[in-house]
Amino acid sequence: MSWQRWGHDHTGNILVFMTDQQRGDTVLPYHPARMPNIEAFREQGVTFSQAFCPSPHCWPARAAFFTGLYPSEHGVWNNVAVQNTLSRGLNDGVRLWTEDFAAAGYDLHWTGKWHVSYDEGPADRGFDVHSLSAGPEDRRASALDRTWEAYRRIAANETPDGASHSSGEIVRPGYGSYTHYGVRENPFGDEDHVDAAIEALKQSGRRDVPWMM
Repeated sequence: MSWQRWGHDHTGNILVFMTDQQRGDTVLPYHPARMPNIEAFREQGVTFSQAFCPSPHCWPARAAFFTGLYPSEHGVWNNVAVQNTLSRGLNDGVRLWTEDFAAAGYDLHWTGKWHVSYDEGPADRGFDVHSLSAGPEDRRASALDRTWEAYRRIAANETPDGASHSSGEIVRPGYGSYTHYGVRENPFGDEDHVDAAIEALKQSGRRDVPWMM
């Protein structure tokens, strides 16, 4: 979370940049992973070395972040966009802390993955959505139908065992291949979400209103 002074006595802009599929210890000093941007950011901030994720699953962990509650309290127990999910969204009456910022006069902006509730998206919680994945607005058919159709396409074009692949490229039977690390790779559209965020911040900077993204 980055805090930027806005110019008023008690308000500032807030930018939350949440990564996916990243080990927590990669942000610590002397880790062998080379991430110059993270390292430069860490040198100007605070690193919490004893912070732990409240759940090993994406959806309940993100819901816990945005509510300040454990899964046993907010009601999202596992990844909810699957057929055998235990719940579809947050318990009735559960509030996001971002709603308090909206009530205090902040503009709320969203880009990227939602993964908080299947039944509602960031727009339902007051966010101005600039780009979105894994949210209600992203669905054209049921998640299950789209998942099976994706698997059918992958199976039809599956990379044969023993096929060569480039550095950083992950080849898994049944999943298709993608490049897992590099500089300009964009296998899941992450860079598109970042570009949308940058453009939204440029527009927000022209208004005399604090923002939270």
